[in-house]
Parts: sequence; structure tokens; C-alpha cells
Amino acid sequence: MLDYMAGHPAEIPALGRQFAELHAQMHDCNRPELPSQRAGFVAAIEYAPQLSAALRQAALRQLNGLADGQAVCHGDYHPGNLVMTRRGPLVIDWMSARCGNPVADVARTTLMFR
Repeated sequence: MLDYMAGHPAEIPALGRQFAELHAQMHDCNRPELPSQRAGFVAAIEYAPQLSAALRQAALRQLNGLADGQAVCHGDYHPGNLVMTRRGPLVIDWMSARCGNPVADVARTTLMFR
């Protein structure tokens, strides 16, 4: 999708809507057998060598205060991970998929866009 957008800038608004709709459809699915998004965040925070112990504890406290979820979350959702096919876009690169809160998944996508 990213390459297609570069070659067809007039279609970016429609592609953006399609991108967002696919993300929402993904979040409507529940796959509790996927690894936990929260557990992945905890592991990343605990591993982060650049964080002081105080920052690590503060981050973990904040994480514990957030709502959990059971939705399918891609974890790396951006236009470069959508392949345009004749039948429509196909989401690829599911290595970071987790079961969790869709708000966190959308936040990560937003950060990648910024």
C-alpha cells in the first residue's frame, strides 16, 4: 500500500479510509491464544536497559492502570505491511501480533506515522 500511495497520491484519502477500516476489522476479532500484549509490554519495559529503575517502575505502574483487552492487535500496522492484491489489501507481517487492547495498537500505528 505504501508504494501504491506514492504512485497514486490522489487516492491517499480513500486508501487511508480503507487502511483504518481494516485496522478496525482486525480489532473486532478475538484470538485469546495469541500472546498477551500486556505481557509483551511488561517484558519490553523490564528489558529496556536505558530506563532507570525508577522510570521502569513508573512505567509498569502506568501500564497496570490501563485496560486490558482480547482483540487481535497487529503490533506493526502501517501501509508498508499491506500488500495490494486484486481482491483488496492483504495484511502481512504478523510476527508482532498479540491479544490485547486495540487502543494500544492504534497508538503504536499513530507513533509510526509521526
